[in-house]
Amino acid sequence: MILTRLSLNNFRQFDTKKFVFKKPWTIIVAPNAHGKSTIIEAVSLLSSGESPWEQHAENIIKLGTSEPGGSGNKLKAYDTLSRNTTRIEAEMETPDGPQSIAVALQRGPTSTTRKYYLNDSTTTRSSFSRTFKTVLFSPDLIDVLMFEPGQRRNFLDTHAGSLFPEYSATLSNYKKVLRQRNSLLRAFSRNGKRNGNGYAHGNGFDELDRRLKYWTEQLIDLGSEVIRLRLQLIDMINNPSDLYPTRITYRPNVDVHNLASLSDASYIRERFMQKLTDARSKEIILGMTLAGPHRDDWFLTVDETNLNIFGSRGEKRMAIADIIFKINHILQKELDLKPVLLLDDITSELDNGNIDLLFTQKIEPGQQTIITTTHLDQLPGPVQTSSHIIKI
Repeated sequence: MILTRLSLNNFRQFDTKKFVFKKPWTIIVAPNAHGKSTIIEAVSLLSSGESPWEQHAENIIKLGTSEPGGSGNKLKAYDTLSRNTTRIEAEMETPDGPQSIAVALQRGPTSTTRKYYLNDSTTTRSSFSRTFKTVLFSPDLIDVLMFEPGQRRNFLDTHAGSLFPEYSATLSNYKKVLRQRNSLLRAFSRNGKRNGNGYAHGNGFDELDRRLKYWTEQLIDLGSEVIRLRLQLIDMINNPSDLYPTRITYRPNVDVHNLASLSDASYIRERFMQKLTDARSKEIILGMTLAGPHRDDWFLTVDETNLNIFGSRGEKRMAIADIIFKINHILQKELDLKPVLLLDDITSELDNGNIDLLFTQKIEPGQQTIITTTHLDQLPGPVQTSSHIIKI
């Protein structure tokens, strides 16, 4: 797939902005704080439906000053939304011919809603996220992945969702079940009378207990599948490679005696159930679920050294780059397509030798790549001459 056009409306600092991509490689050049990373964020959002950096969607919506559809443009179905709406639209060439995709985020009084479009018709997020694939490397990933366990989980979830068609729906259902179970635990916590095993029955607690068992079973079924698919992705990433020596070490929240057994779905369910059983009294006191993939973590290793703790910034930078490019190759191999590669400000994080290695060995021939930089001369000469250059 090749991205050919991108249109931003009321997104971050842009009222209305359009970009055309003419070659497989595009370099976007601008000083800091002029919107380079905003363009990368927009393209990434068209792939996953989520910003790679901002967890609160309302923060990316610029209170609009542009008319819906932009000046002189023909209105589409989704242009009837209010000015409190961000719209990101793109056109691309695919093996099946030209396609268009769009996402609209609308700020409401209490929440922000999303709508997804494929060829001008509304679609589900699941169908939307299967249409367009990207892989992102950004300086922000270094700090995020080193210090934020939640972002480390999100990183795995984003790429597992790109690779496994069922993953995003399974994870979404797991989160819904988790909310239901937590709500029941809080009900026990507010009204129950503690005994040695948790909370006593009677006065409506039999019904609460029955419902809790139901949601616990759902949680275990869905959570075990989330863990299994995460591990399947990690196994692919950890496939030995001289070019990419970094590995991911996964630390599930469930108690395990043998990490190798985590490839066994029945073993994951058994350990998950045991962890929840052991934590029942504490969960009811706290009113929250204390075990499951929502509490898992991972770290980066090279030669069995934990880089999250012992790595220098340079080592962490190269390790994250390794993982990103491994995922890039995995997606190409497993899905038989070339995702759009997004390299945000790489000259600030990679030295000249690694930049040369990146363009000569790590990017597949013909793979569309969008690069941002503050100074064009920081990129190799052959990259400059082979690229379409956009100056902001």
